[in-house]
Amino acid sequence: MARIDGEAKISLMPFEEQVSIIVNGIEKNTSTTLYKGEIEISFIMDEPYWYSKLNYMPSYIDKETLEILSLENENINKVETIFNKDMLKIILEDGIPYQNDLSGNLFLGGDLLVTSESRINSALVGQAYLGVITGISQGLPANYNTPCYLFYSGTAKSYPKIKFSMNIHKNNLGYIDRPRNKITDGNNIFSHIYI
Repeated sequence: MARIDGEAKISLMPFEEQVSIIVNGIEKNTSTTLYKGEIEISFIMDEPYWYSKLNYMPSYIDKETLEILSLENENINKVETIFNKDMLKIILEDGIPYQNDLSGNLFLGGDLLVTSESRINSALVGQAYLGVITGISQGLPANYNTPCYLFYSGTAKSYPKIKFSMNIHKNNLGYIDRPRNKITDGNNIFSHIYI
């Protein structure tokens, strides 16, 4: 999201470096030029936003690709994120939450939904796991007792599309009392209604 702003300022000095190479199966000694110094490049950002590659930091991850891994995965690049300095730095700098710090009724974007469900597989005694479910198509159930939250891990403007459906409830007299409206107030009907 950035472009170079003007010419680079280069301050380098050449040094001779002794190296060996294999030519035709024989090791040969020679030298090459090694440059040391500084190169200063300025950037301009027309759109100064960042986007996180992760919506949350899982317990286990491939440190090279940031692929989410399970406890059983034997990937050679697998790290336990809570004990890895690079992953902790991502949590700090990108402002993303750690998996076990999340709680229910939270939509993380894409198809990630945090629920209060617990995992049966990979469970360890005394350790809770986040119930992250992918492929959600029905959304989050919300009501006045159970709020729902949306977490967005980025600084660019976001225009989420929020859709909802609601059930209409009628009271004993046939008036709609849920959702609340100006005709009814909860379960109480105003004494006089004029249209």
